[in-house]
Amino acid sequence: MAAAVKLKDLPESDALAAIAAWLEQCEDHLALSRAMELPAPPFNLGEAWPMVLAIARPERLYLHHMNIRQRELHPETLELVASFARALALKLRAAEVKHGLGLEWKTDDWEAECRAALTKHVAKGDPLDVAAYAAFCWARGWTTAPPAEALERTDEAA
Repeated sequence: MAAAVKLKDLPESDALAAIAAWLEQCEDHLALSRAMELPAPPFNLGEAWPMVLAIARPERLYLHHMNIRQRELHPETLELVASFARALALKLRAAEVKHGLGLEWKTDDWEAECRAALTKHVAKGDPLDVAAYAAFCWARGWTTAPPAEALERTDEAA
């Protein structure tokens, strides 16, 4: 089958959307039956692969989520952010599975508990745990300052 879409003639976002649509069709077919043949791509795979590799470069990862232009942040700093975001996402998913959690972080009734946990994890030293609780506070608009009772315990210990 001849390729109907010329990826090279499309804006990058349209070309990537065409590739993503085909990959979703493939995923749907595989979900129905692994014995089924995959649908023929409506484009030249030789044109698609370099585009997929280009978008998967570390300095391009997460740009669509961060809404920043590629040149506004040093590539190594962007790699740091992307790597940390991935590590944090994996840590949060592991905690969801281990503790049977979901969107409890979105409730309004645990601000003091969240801030206390943040303070506790700073002392324990795991940056990912600290980042998780800081992210919860950030998403809810809460300060990351320790709750008053945590400050009182710190003063008593001194």
